[in-house]
Amino acid sequence: MTNQFVIKDIERDLEVLSLAQGQHPWVHIALAVLEVERSGYWQKSFRSFTEWLVSYSAKLGLKESSLWRYYRAAKYYKVLSMTLEKEGIFIPSLIHLENKVSPENLEIMAKIERVMPEPEFMKLAKSVLDGTIPRNDLRKTWFAYRQALGGRTARGMGVQIPIISSPSPQELAHILEGKILTALLASKGSCLSDSLPSFFELFIQPIPELMPGERNPHIDAVVLVRIPPLNLLELHGIEIKSHNFRFSRQDIGQLKPLESYCDYAWVVFGSYESKIGVTSIPEHIGLMVADGEDIKVLRAAKKVDGSGVNVVQMYKGLIGKTKR
Repeated sequence: MTNQFVIKDIERDLEVLSLAQGQHPWVHIALAVLEVERSGYWQKSFRSFTEWLVSYSAKLGLKESSLWRYYRAAKYYKVLSMTLEKEGIFIPSLIHLENKVSPENLEIMAKIERVMPEPEFMKLAKSVLDGTIPRNDLRKTWFAYRQALGGRTARGMGVQIPIISSPSPQELAHILEGKILTALLASKGSCLSDSLPSFFELFIQPIPELMPGERNPHIDAVVLVRIPPLNLLELHGIEIKSHNFRFSRQDIGQLKPLESYCDYAWVVFGSYESKIGVTSIPEHIGLMVADGEDIKVLRAAKKVDGSGVNVVQMYKGLIGKTKR
């Protein structure tokens, strides 16, 4: 049975928060909700914790989905704190991070942790908690890795969260792709030119606006940049390959959409054996290799006759994607 003094404290906190109509920092609300769950306070008048939360969200003047997000974020942070402390990474209590970490960022991190390899995740978690990674980059990191889950999601209370522990070959390939895309994102386009781009945006699996009868091409990523001093917009198409051991005619065929819809075409390898090389790849197509967290250029991409003949369709596709 919950101590009467504890009940009075809970009721006081809940009343203060409800009178403020959700104007208190999200962390204060989330911690109060966690205490209601921990103490079993909800059992006083409700049949379930879910029923209580729905009722309390109305008192706060918050959407039910927002209160669930606060609750899940705070609960996840407690688990994350223990995980990081085991790795020797100290992080402050959640109450001290209310201006640095949003519930949305913690929600995205919880998804990423299910699939990202542990060493990379630890670095990512530190940057999120330091407030040094923009939410857009964090969201794109999730987009880069989520293919490895094969569309599996966890929805509803009590549903087991899909997580990758012993990845299959296909899942390993998707995880490698996630690492490469994350490295490209971190590079801010510095690997595409001798000059650091004045503008950089990475789009994962973009879909150009298709003409009647055209088939949807598979493109791993495109990078939109402005390169000084001319600062003209350039589209760089990216094809990701795990290694250069075998490069078939089919692989060569997959490069055609890059040349058509982008100004420059690149192949990025997860590993590269220089003795083998890739003589079958046309010389105007750039080559890169992901070396840990860095991207190394093996050969710069060049524009040739026919490069980017359908680039306007790609721009239209990207504009449509950003508007959705």
